[in-house]
Amino acid sequence: NYWLASKLESQNQSYYYSLPAGNYCVKEDLELKYPIQIAAGGGEVKLYANGNFKITCSSSFTADTDKTYNAMIALPMSAGTLTLGGGTGNLTIDGSGISSLSYLVMSSSTFNLQDKCTITNGNVSYGAVYVGAGTFTMNDGGTITNCKATDGGAVYITDGGTFTMNDDATIIGCTATLSGGGIWMNGGSSFTMQDRSKIERCTATRTEGGGVYVTDANSNFKMMGTASISSCSAGMDGGGVSYGCGASEEYNFTMQDNASISNCSATRYGDGVYLYGNL
Repeated sequence: NYWLASKLESQNQSYYYSLPAGNYCVKEDLELKYPIQIAAGGGEVKLYANGNFKITCSSSFTADTDKTYNAMIALPMSAGTLTLGGGTGNLTIDGSGISSLSYLVMSSSTFNLQDKCTITNGNVSYGAVYVGAGTFTMNDGGTITNCKATDGGAVYITDGGTFTMNDDATIIGCTATLSGGGIWMNGGSSFTMQDRSKIERCTATRTEGGGVYVTDANSNFKMMGTASISSCSAGMDGGGVSYGCGASEEYNFTMQDNASISNCSATRYGDGVYLYGNL
């Protein structure tokens, strides 16, 4: 196990910090001067806290805007696995004050958000968590809250990415300026909500999908167990869920068991669900 602050301070980087595989304990509030990139080469990087601590960006934070991975924490394609949380204390990834980032966490491989970890206060372009051809799993009490983006306030899934919410995973109070207040997905991606997972009080301010917005018929969205979407809203269609594809297409949307969509609202069509096509 390593002390995260000491590992970062030992590096003389110009654009980003690099973390190889290993377990890193956050023992104090930590302000990043540069983004963290998970080093290529496989293996797992785990960041956890045994007290209640935050990782934030310092006032001198320099976004890696000229590089491929413009994120607070980024996983390149060959990185392996990043796990946040799972310690005895609460770890918070806080994007307050930084508006030059595309995402807070970018994953093209495997990202696990565990119990006792919260991602919050993102003000980004494409989802606080961007999942491109990777796998993102929220487990236990992992939470994304109070994040804002142009599309996909909490999570943006594309290029065949896979996102699963398990146990009591929660997305709450997130906003998209355009579509997908909670989740935005396309490109043959897959999203599953199961167990007691929930999306609450998310908003698509101008257009569609207060909770979830799906742009193509090749993407798959499933709700099962007692998973729920509630109190979400859209400026146009689909307060809870909106599928915005062609009228002749068949959509891959499944609700089963005791899954529910409730107390959602839309200015135009579909307070709960808006489907422009065939099931």
